[in-house]
Amino acid sequence: MYLRNIFKTLMLLCCMRASSTEDTPFCNFEDTVDLTHAQRFANGSYLYGEDVIIPPDQVATYDYEIIYDGEQIPRESHLRGCVCKPGARNCMKFCCHPTKETIWNNTRECTDLYEVPKFNHNIKVISANGTRRQVDITKSFTMVLGVPCDNAYPLDPNMNLHEQWDLLENGSLLIYYNLRLLSKRDFCMMPEPTVEGGDEGEWILSPMVCPISKPVSVSRLFNNVADVISITFIILTILVILVKPEKCNLQENCLLSFLISLAIGNIVLASMYISDAQLSGFWCSFVGFCGYFFSVVSYFWLNVIYFDLMKSIVNRENHFLTYLGYGWGIPAALTLLLVLVQNSNLLDYLKPGIGEDTCWFDAYNWSALFYFYAINICLLCLNIVCYVITLRKMRTILQHQPTRKDDLEKSADQYGRLLILMVVLSCFETISNIESVLYPNRENVWYFVSDIVDAMEGPMIFWIFAVKPVIEIRRTRFQENGPCYDPLDEGITLADAPGFKTIEDSPPTYDRF
Repeated sequence: MYLRNIFKTLMLLCCMRASSTEDTPFCNFEDTVDLTHAQRFANGSYLYGEDVIIPPDQVATYDYEIIYDGEQIPRESHLRGCVCKPGARNCMKFCCHPTKETIWNNTRECTDLYEVPKFNHNIKVISANGTRRQVDITKSFTMVLGVPCDNAYPLDPNMNLHEQWDLLENGSLLIYYNLRLLSKRDFCMMPEPTVEGGDEGEWILSPMVCPISKPVSVSRLFNNVADVISITFIILTILVILVKPEKCNLQENCLLSFLISLAIGNIVLASMYISDAQLSGFWCSFVGFCGYFFSVVSYFWLNVIYFDLMKSIVNRENHFLTYLGYGWGIPAALTLLLVLVQNSNLLDYLKPGIGEDTCWFDAYNWSALFYFYAINICLLCLNIVCYVITLRKMRTILQHQPTRKDDLEKSADQYGRLLILMVVLSCFETISNIESVLYPNRENVWYFVSDIVDAMEGPMIFWIFAVKPVIEIRRTRFQENGPCYDPLDEGITLADAPGFKTIEDSPPTYDRF
């Protein structure tokens, strides 16, 4: 592993040296500067900064800009001059003027600073021969300005080990995670306040990089389809329970709480991947923690269902207010604790990683297994215990109260199927997470299997609690009355029909309206 990293680093340095020997009449766009406000001399040359003279043959008119990832955007016609000459005059790209401006509201625009940041100008760079040396970045490099993209964010290696970086002598940035090499086009430097600075107001120079737009893979597309199918049927189940004529009992209220939180959690998590918008910063963390909260709430309400099933078989007291505190309060406390852990000074592998590389848990450590799947598995184990106790109590009760057989067996059958479904789904999701951590660069077969089970979750819940009860009622009525069922056999007459009126001494008539 060590030799492989050395080899990759040497290859990057070779590429850096090769790029520095290119001979072109005009330099690349990233090596040019805007001369709109520069001083022009009589011979057509321009003064850039304090001492850089740009000859007229190195000046051209542009009507566009090239920003992150080579994207070309139109702009009003303006002059640009070639100021960076690899090997002769190296440049360093700053987002805005380091002592006068800062990025405005996560855009590509700059705004004035109210105070001059005090930052250390000395920084270590890697030379073309591989050696490190410390230089004054404001004197050893010519400063060029520009923000490569919206929502640029600073790399902080002290808080995230994946963000270790080094500057190269030609102004490029080397990120050691996956050995990414960014040219001046794709990043910029900007002073950032330090936590250790305290009242001194100390700042450090940090690279501002762009969020990576991840292409939609086949597995992700498959997951999106599975989420849409499951969410649709869960919502249909909620509607069926709400529109039924009978008033919801305690067990059905608990079931509704479970289904609503499950639907919201799935919608929030699916929106992270279905939407093309790249969330970052606060909103990315907010969406991630909301998804965590509602997902955990669904499992706590599932636990409430099986606990109430165990208690209500003997004692039918209404504890819904207590259940509300348990089903929503504990997940809220766990979410708050997770937010505190994420924003603490703990090591990276102990943090959930929500809002960093992605809006969900870090896919390269065990945080999801510890903070999410372990909680779900513990709750499911409690549910299994409650369900087994319920079955044992049911056998005893049926010996003394055989009239309750239909109701008890119906509840046991419905919630037994639901328990099996949730256990199978959680097992596949947990195995998929373990597989992705152990083999991050390998196609995860368990991921597809868990997506198939996830797609079945909504339809199965709809079948258990919406379709199957109606079919059983019709089947029971058919068995009791036979194929020649006639409402008159049950004493139902025309007088019971809606809109029917009888008038004394006159034949029966119907209201037409």
